[in-house]
Amino acid sequence: MKNTGMIRRVDELGRIVIPKEIRSTFGLKTGSPLDISVNQNGAIVLNTKNMMNSIKDKANELSETLESLSSIKMAIVDKDRVVSVCNMSNKNIDTKISKEIIEYIDKFDIIKNNQTIQNVKLFDSDGVMCTYVLPILSQTICVGAVICTNENITEFDKLALKFIATYLSKQVE
Repeated sequence: MKNTGMIRRVDELGRIVIPKEIRSTFGLKTGSPLDISVNQNGAIVLNTKNMMNSIKDKANELSETLESLSSIKMAIVDKDRVVSVCNMSNKNIDTKISKEIIEYIDKFDIIKNNQTIQNVKLFDSDGVMCTYVLPILSQTICVGAVICTNENITEFDKLALKFIATYLSKQVE
């Protein structure tokens, strides 16, 4: 384990402040989940936890099912990468999403409603544009999103996407 040389004091409520440099390095933001454990030497260990990893299989099952029923082009993403796709190339899985989408997902923590967005790329590297985005929430924290890239989206499509986002939200709680 690397020693950072940074020392923090525990306050009267048992809290410590994680230095900004460490938060930035590990992508920790307000509400980010941390796994707290004690190793065999008695050291307290904090591990970052990606809530979407726990539901990746369910996301893939939903994508496969939707693909057999519909022509919706959809990506299920965590806060920085594609987790699963429907009617899109599998090469997109684990691809980093665009900075605009990352910022947009972060705003769900504040906005807390479904949004239709236009002219925002899903990936920095190509022209796949997002047309409809729904948050995947763990309690009140946005941990990912269901993103549609169809140019024309029907009310049925919106309902199917809302079902997927709601279902996945219940799985991460």
